[in-house]
Amino acid sequence: IGEIARSEPDPARLHVECLKALVDAGFPASLLRHVDFAFGLKRLTESELMRAYYERLAALVASHGLVLEEGGLDARILLQVIDPTAEPAVPDIMLPWDNLSDRLAQFKAAGAYMVRLILENESIRVAPVGEGPTGWVLDDGFADADPDLSADGKAKDE
Repeated sequence: IGEIARSEPDPARLHVECLKALVDAGFPASLLRHVDFAFGLKRLTESELMRAYYERLAALVASHGLVLEEGGLDARILLQVIDPTAEPAVPDIMLPWDNLSDRLAQFKAAGAYMVRLILENESIRVAPVGEGPTGWVLDDGFADADPDLSADGKAKDE
């Protein structure tokens, strides 16, 4: 059925072809008469996969009452989704999901409104955007990672 779904773009013909495949596989016709609709899952394209991950991350940010800055998602995060061998190689970039959620909650509690997500040290770093509490003294797990970065993730001498 998955193979049929990948090759048949027309939903009505997909339904008929799926029912034929089920009959050929031995499912009784009396049972299949009660099937209102048959569908097959298709593999997502790379752009659909990246969009789905972007939407998932944006929804996670929004669930904490924060706004993801326009253009505030490091493109390397999405590149890891479609090509896990891309440099820097980040195994299981979306894990642990709870840690990212916890860091977002910390920034919201500290008064952040808008954030960006940056790929750093093999995980996703949360960086506040705009004015906030002086120095944004929060331990997001990157305090010792690069002391030459300001709270917004830019080099201090920029």
